Amino acid sequence: DRALALVKSLPEAERDALLVSIFHSRGSARFTMSQFVDAILTASGCADVRIDGSRLYVLVYSSYPKLFEYAYDAPLRVRTLLPGFPVSVPRPSGAETMVLEKDSTGRLWAVAEGGGKINAHYTTSPDHLTWSTAPVVLQTGVSSDDIASVVAFGGDKIGVLWSDQLRDEFGFRIHHDGADPTLWDAKEVADAGLGHADDHISLRADAGGRVFAVTKDAFDHMQVHRRSADGAWTTKFDVLDAIGTRGILMLSEAERHAYVLYTRWGVSPDRIEYRYADIDALDFRGTATLLSASSSLNNVTGMKQPLPAGSLMAMAEGASRVWWNGWGEPLSPDDSTSALRPSGLVATLLPSA
Repeated sequence: DRALALVKSLPEAERDALLVSIFHSRGSARFTMSQFVDAILTASGCADVRIDGSRLYVLVYSSYPKLFEYAYDAPLRVRTLLPGFPVSVPRPSGAETMVLEKDSTGRLWAVAEGGGKINAHYTTSPDHLTWSTAPVVLQTGVSSDDIASVVAFGGDKIGVLWSDQLRDEFGFRIHHDGADPTLWDAKEVADAGLGHADDHISLRADAGGRVFAVTKDAFDHMQVHRRSADGAWTTKFDVLDAIGTRGILMLSEAERHAYVLYTRWGVSPDRIEYRYADIDALDFRGTATLLSASSSLNNVTGMKQPLPAGSLMAMAEGASRVWWNGWGEPLSPDDSTSALRPSGLVATLLPSA
């Protein structure tokens, strides 16, 4: 009930973005919070989501990635697929994951490892219907098991962070919005050391232009890295009090909290735990279970945007179901939009086509 109250309390567009983002398992996604004229994503695969005001972008990536772009009509509470979508997005050969981002000029970016390279594809038209045929290659000579992620930060730039298990490091490069898509700053090394790099990354940014990342090392420990607005990297090591995997990071700037959520290993069945820290000190504490079931849970996911004040919300998959939990204050009883809030929520995984 608390989780449902939190979902109901989110602004309509943010709520839809959170719900779409849960579908990491193979299969199609069904939406039930707002009315979707084209409610089932016919493409199967994994999903990444970006919300920007009234626009919702869903990248369903598999062997043939597709981008869906939805517009939102607030008075009618209808989300419609824009003409021409879905469109195909280039996929580097062998890509394990793809991450979507939008910069301040409106350009969309999709980053992925493929062919031993860190690749960034981008839209070449304002309507996002066309994409670059050739990627910008940010790093060569990485492992086929490496991954990359991308985040917009500072109001005028994006950054790509990737794992490099052959060099035992995490690399980072910046593109300044509005510059030629092929022009990127030189590589920064966020962290390096024997066994430090594994293919697990979750990337966020705060309003002050700082970049945060949680990563996993080869020993199943997790680190949180923070890049200051002036470009200095610091790392907090062993932020868990146990071993785990598939860590994600969420920020609550209103409370000055950074949350790390992860699949806990060493227990049976696996469960989803979290720890939190002051966003400045990054001293993590307070281990707690967020999601548990009679079967193992994995692939926890949450919001890219900052958490609403006093709230935490996340979802995971297990036993062919979507599991969710969280807390937060609902809208006040006299809120003028309360009559528009839905009375129920159903999230299901559909079998692959």
